[in-house]
Amino acid sequence: MALAKGDGMPVLLVVAVLSVFPPKVVNLTDGEAAAAVEVFTSALQQEGVDGPVEWSLVRLANHIVLEARVGERHVEMTATSLDDLPGVARRVARSLATGQPVEDTRTPQLVTGVEARSPNRSATKQAGGFFLMPVKPLSGGTAMEPAIAFGVDVRLEKETYFYQVALGFLVPTGATNLPGEGGMFGDLGAARELSAGNTAPYVGGGISGRIIGGFGTVIAGLAPFANLGVTFDRSSSSHFYVELRLAQNLIPLNEHGDSGVTTSHYVTEAGARVGLVF
Repeated sequence: MALAKGDGMPVLLVVAVLSVFPPKVVNLTDGEAAAAVEVFTSALQQEGVDGPVEWSLVRLANHIVLEARVGERHVEMTATSLDDLPGVARRVARSLATGQPVEDTRTPQLVTGVEARSPNRSATKQAGGFFLMPVKPLSGGTAMEPAIAFGVDVRLEKETYFYQVALGFLVPTGATNLPGEGGMFGDLGAARELSAGNTAPYVGGGISGRIIGGFGTVIAGLAPFANLGVTFDRSSSSHFYVELRLAQNLIPLNEHGDSGVTTSHYVTEAGARVGLVF
């Protein structure tokens, strides 16, 4: 608590400062307790917890129970061993800081040994949602109609990477009289995350199968793609991502001219995708 002056008048400022009380410890040695205090205090600081923290650490036969309280917020989690404690401490601290249930603080990097062993919990997180992507088709020197892609996708998230499956439609915007392309597609891809943080950039690629039409032709084709993106708020049960994507059709759309000349268009698609998964 401090006094500050604003417009000539004193103003009372109340600042909540982290203070960690000594833990109540059961069945841990002094060395183990000291290490636990260091780990938990560091986690509280990293997650931005404010106020006085009361906590306890109890070793039972096959696991360790960490319990903590800040004011009315109370959190409890189970670690399989002291090796499991850093992840458990981080999730307890995040729950205290944000008010989230501890179940919602799980990320692929912060799965406890108990959760990984449980038959209904695993180190793989599944998330599904929707996406929207403006697309600019490119075909050599031929100008083409912009398009919109939309659909659903599913992510299977591992510790440092994820798999992605998507189904969607590509529809010309109709904004010009230029030739366009449209149809339906299914994507199968994977990406490597470049950070373990709550905001994680990633780079990946995959293959897109499609039934697509344009220039008076309909084909069944394939288009390898590369993507570069960022996932935001990964620890939340609902989070979103943005990515740049470039796809190259391997089978051409053939345009048959009035003079009998056939032009093959190997269309490249550049897009910016925005998605919400939950």
